[in-house]
Amino acid sequence: MNFNLKQENSNSQQSTQPNKVRYQRPGIYDNVKITEILFGKSSVKQTPYIQLKTVNNLDEVGNSSRMYLSNTRAEGKQTTAWTITAKNLINLIISTNNISKQEAENIELVSPSETNPDKMYAQLVNKLSSLLIGKPFRAKFIGEQTKENGIVYASLDRSESMSIPASQSYLKFDESKDVKLFATTATTAEDMPF
Repeated sequence: MNFNLKQENSNSQQSTQPNKVRYQRPGIYDNVKITEILFGKSSVKQTPYIQLKTVNNLDEVGNSSRMYLSNTRAEGKQTTAWTITAKNLINLIISTNNISKQEAENIELVSPSETNPDKMYAQLVNKLSSLLIGKPFRAKFIGEQTKENGIVYASLDRSESMSIPASQSYLKFDESKDVKLFATTATTAEDMPF
């Protein structure tokens, strides 16, 4: 083996700058595609979730919020996390495959005979990958600023089929409502204890 540390000629015409990743910004974009479906578990409660990675027609990468897979209704909640996730997935399946809601609801994501949770999650990711990855759709991304003067992070909020003309789109973006800016709690004279 040769572990030579000698650098190549610095005057070479090849760029040594890595390609800089451009991140999704809030707004509505055509021809967004899902590039990957990730599976994970929350750090504290170990609740399983999936998260979708996206790329738009401007080569900006983005993602969805975590879509939790729990079928257990949390105390004080009226629905389960899976119910919300299923609704979002149905909308994405309709948007990417141009099928009816009924057709989307009838898709078998996991074999009914499978009882091993890890195998069920793997089947879910594989089936969703085959249904969603690489298929264009129109998407609305909302934004949130997590620290003062920080960048605004965008996440997938809604989707619709590219077969719907843009002029008839039901996706609407209003920066004053769809971008949540970081709010500091200012201390006023009334808040002072003295």
